[in-house]
Formats: sequence, C-alpha cells, structure tokens
Amino acid sequence: MKEEDQNKEKDKYHQLPPDDLQLEDVAKGKRRRLFIFLILGFLFLAGTIVMVVLVAMKRNDDVAVYHIPLFNMTLTVSKYTLKLRMPFGTSHATTTQRDNVLIEMKLNNITAYAEVGLPPKIKHVYYANFADVMRYIKAVVLELKQYEGPWEGYNPYVNCSDEFFQFLRKRIEKNETTMTELAINSLFEIIDELYLNKEEYSLPARSGLELVMLDYLGKYFKQPIYQLVGGSQARKPGFYTVALNENMTQSIESLRFGMNYTPFIKVKLDGNLTRSITILTTLFAEFNSTFD
Repeated sequence: MKEEDQNKEKDKYHQLPPDDLQLEDVAKGKRRRLFIFLILGFLFLAGTIVMVVLVAMKRNDDVAVYHIPLFNMTLTVSKYTLKLRMPFGTSHATTTQRDNVLIEMKLNNITAYAEVGLPPKIKHVYYANFADVMRYIKAVVLELKQYEGPWEGYNPYVNCSDEFFQFLRKRIEKNETTMTELAINSLFEIIDELYLNKEEYSLPARSGLELVMLDYLGKYFKQPIYQLVGGSQARKPGFYTVALNENMTQSIESLRFGMNYTPFIKVKLDGNLTRSITILTTLFAEFNSTFD
C-alpha cells in the first residue's frame, strides 16, 4: 500500500506542467545562490573586522600616551615611517625607509616636540630601535609617577661649560624658578640619574627627552633654543650625505640633490679601496662640473 502511495506521488509530480517544474528549479537555484552569498558576505565581514582589529592593535603598539598627574604633564610617544627618496647605503646596511620616533610633551597649555632618528639597529653602531626607546621612556615615566622631590635645588646645567645656559643658571642661582621650571628641572634630574643610562641603547631616547624639554623651555620663555642654550652664535655649515650605493647613478642623483642646498658634501665609504676611489673620482668630477 505504501509503495502504491509513493508511486502516486511520483506520478503526481511528473504530471506537473513543465513551466511549474522550471519555476521550482529556479526557486531552488535562487535559494542556493542566496545561501552562498550570505556565507561569502559573512566571511568578508569577519575578515574586515579582523583586519581592523589588527590595524588598531598595531597603532596601539606604535603610540603610547602617559599622564603624570603630579607634574600635570602628558607625554605622547609615537613611531612613524619615513620613506626615503632613494636607498641609503652605509658599510653596514642599505635601507629604503626609517622608523623614527616623535615625542610630544604637554605641560601648562604648551606643547613641545622632539624627533629621534632610528637607523636600523646594529650593535655598537646604531644603538636602538623603537622598542628600546619605549623601554627607556617607560622607565622614566615610572620614576616620574613615584617622584617625591627635591623640587628645588637641582641644577641640570651644572656639568655644562660655563658659556651654556647662562640665562637658566642665573634663574636657579637667584631662586627665581617657577613651578613649571622646577617640574622641568625635576625631569632632568630623573633622566640624569636613571639606572638605564649605562645601557648604550639609552642614548637616542635620552637625547629625545632632553630635546623636547629644551623645545618646551624655548616656547615657555619665548626664546629660540640657540639663544637659550647660548655659546657661540657663529653659523655652522650644513652637510649633506651621499650614501654608499651599488648603483652609481643613484649616488650621482643624490649628490645633485644635496648640492641644491649646500656645497658641503659627506660621502659614505667602506673598506673596499678600489670602489671607494671610483666613487670619489666620479662624484668629484660631477661636483666640479656643477660649481665650475
């Protein structure tokens, strides 16, 4: 009996008009394609979300913001990539970009900046990378948050030659320093005494922090930094460096670019005497042809 019922159903189905059969097949195809599109859409959305999260995580790794309530100060440290005009070669390596560091300090409505240049890290040659700079600055921030004084009496310029920082020295000696100056001097004290100073990788980060404080003091007293620092005001020549490249055409192009700004050219060489002579001879001829 069951077999007869099944046969009747089959006969009933086969008796459907051809148009109805085609419509049913079309409907099934549409449902199948819709299901595939939904799956693909879901995968695309999931991939996009993952990429956004990864980019956000990378940005968080490349930027750090530190708030120091005691000093009412905010330090922002960020990495940014410089794309070089042409490959820059030395006897150690050739690079096409640089990951530099920008330090921003906000204190009492004044914002100061400093830049730290970071060639690729090579032991005893180029001391630090971004992670090293961050390691040093984190240690400074930790000391700042635990700092209890002395707020007065520290002179960060005492070990400098007498011709430098005379204006700031006199303010300390006459006890005329403001609370803002005392905060800056205390930051100098922490940096001068930090335990990480014995590490060679500390130098780029330390110089960056000192520069951002000098930029701040210049803006605070409305003086250019060279005037605040003092010393000889004689203008010094600016140099342009021609990189050590296998491609001599690139070296010549680099020389031509540099000569647009200064006649003082520095050339990178290595221990290959024959190549060094060829480079210098070629560049010297190009130099003379330009300035003759």
